[in-house]
Amino acid sequence: MTERVLVVFLAVWLLGGSCRSESERQARQEPKRPTVALTGSDTRSPLGNRVNKGGRGLLVRVQGADDVEVGDHLDLLFSLADPQTQQVSAFTGMSNVYVLQVDRSQTKHGLETDLTVSLLPQEAEVVRLAAKLGAVHASLRNAGDLGSGQEAKPVVVENLVNLEDVASFRAKRTGLKPAEATHLNVAGRLSEQIPRGGRALHLAVQGGRHVRAGDRVDLLATFKEPNTGQWACATLLEQVAVLRVNGESDLTVLVLPEEAVLLILASRLGDLCASLRNPKDEGLLQYHARTTVQTLFARPRKLGSGIRIIKQQTTRSP
Repeated sequence: MTERVLVVFLAVWLLGGSCRSESERQARQEPKRPTVALTGSDTRSPLGNRVNKGGRGLLVRVQGADDVEVGDHLDLLFSLADPQTQQVSAFTGMSNVYVLQVDRSQTKHGLETDLTVSLLPQEAEVVRLAAKLGAVHASLRNAGDLGSGQEAKPVVVENLVNLEDVASFRAKRTGLKPAEATHLNVAGRLSEQIPRGGRALHLAVQGGRHVRAGDRVDLLATFKEPNTGQWACATLLEQVAVLRVNGESDLTVLVLPEEAVLLILASRLGDLCASLRNPKDEGLLQYHARTTVQTLFARPRKLGSGIRIIKQQTTRSP
């Protein structure tokens, strides 16, 4: 079976997800929550007893799962390239998946997270195939937000460069006001603090050295345009609430399901950068254009015009 056939199988299964029977849906319902989280050294018997009849407990390497705990619900996002066209896309593969077990280990690539999740037998095949062809990402849900369905449509690189697409993603940000995240800056289980309809997404970003939990940021994506192959930069999201900060490069942000998919694709194609905002600045950009190599050199600006240095760091010579 070629990789092309495998991709077709994956697409057919996802499109037919709404036709699952009621018995199949019940097989994925939340198992009885354990009183003590199991560790990787425990025997398989206790974990097997918590898998629903008709369901399966699948162990899979998941990116962006640093904030996930046993008993959480999350969406599994897929990012993969079509073997024939090499076009990269991102989409919500599975919604409202229950986490049975969390295993973390430190490797030469950093902290790696393996999740054991409750799935149907065919869903387990889909997740394994997506992991083989690309990567699986975690998008954390509110503990009581149990709605199902594929909320976010697949996005491709054209969605990053199409002005109308970028504008539509920004318009949906009004569905999750920053004020709704003010109660999130406390210790505790993150999934219980996410507003319903929102998602907590863990991302590797640049420019996050001075960002703190509770701040608001804009997220900029730098990527290569599909037609020209040249680099471009676009502001994808504005007024994004920062939930947690891990070091200088890892942020957990509050986004909508559609925005989570967009950010996963942008991080796969290039890199993301956080641009810090004043907490009282609720203004939005009046334009939706991106900066390209052509626009960068087309109109030279006077150096220092309209710029005030807030903080400058210098490096001493040895």
